[in-house]
Amino acid sequence: PVRDADLHWAIIAKVDTAEAFVKEAAFTKTIVLVTAGMIFGVCLLAILLAQMFVRPVRRLEQGAQRISAGDYDVAIPVKTGDEIGDLTVAFNEMGRSLTVKQDLIDQHRKDTDQLLRSLMPDAVAERFKQGEETIAMEHHKVTVIFADIIGLERLQVELSPEESLTLVNELIRQMDAAAEHLGMERVHTVRNGYLASCGLAVPRLDNVRRTVDFALECEQIVDRFNADTGRELSLRAGIDTGRVSSGLFGTPSVVYDMWGAAVNIAHQIKNGSPQPGIYVTSRVQEVLQETVEFTPAGTIAVDGATEPVWRLSESP
Repeated sequence: PVRDADLHWAIIAKVDTAEAFVKEAAFTKTIVLVTAGMIFGVCLLAILLAQMFVRPVRRLEQGAQRISAGDYDVAIPVKTGDEIGDLTVAFNEMGRSLTVKQDLIDQHRKDTDQLLRSLMPDAVAERFKQGEETIAMEHHKVTVIFADIIGLERLQVELSPEESLTLVNELIRQMDAAAEHLGMERVHTVRNGYLASCGLAVPRLDNVRRTVDFALECEQIVDRFNADTGRELSLRAGIDTGRVSSGLFGTPSVVYDMWGAAVNIAHQIKNGSPQPGIYVTSRVQEVLQETVEFTPAGTIAVDGATEPVWRLSESP
């Protein structure tokens, strides 16, 4: 107000609130924006730092998932020298150790499979691996050969155990190769005896022909052995065809074997003559009589009846 005795005036000035507080509003706005920017920046930095800290842990997690899935060939790069880096190094060492152990397990499993398949047919080996305890099968139209190498006893007396075993293993190896080539299936070897069959695991229409061919090949193997070593070994074999059974015997140690009338008769006619040669039953002779020449070689008693025995004329 203006104070004058003669004047009774008052001057009133008005200013809009927005205009009066414009600077305060601008300052407040600036404060809010700066604060929001700082909060956003801090959050973004926190996210980036979290990603940076968590990334190695996630790599370890992914590696652990791969290992749990069976993939042991995992190597995580070590990018830090802190505790996470030490943990990564330990994880990689664990992965390498598991890889080595898995390789050993795989090799052991492979060796076991090969051993099983050398002792029994693949189908029987698979059933045995699945945990079956009683495995027995019946087979029809199977031809069986029992072969003896005559003279091995004398050879074993004249030579050391190592030398005689080396020679016997070489003979068996060649007979196994001939059996595989002709589709024969070795059942087992006993001392100087060799038991094999054709049509047991894999049915074959010409199983009789294959078995006789195998016997002839075994004779040639023995002849070549004699020529190379100066020995005087010979082969005596019995062959029959018919129904047989096969399966596993024993627990916990198991043995694959074959039994039945055809097996018994093949063994019987093999022992029926002291002379070397390939001896067959009438069932074998009837199948091959048009292509192979046989001569009578006596008889054997089977279940109270007399059964003729034939000798392969091609046999020396």
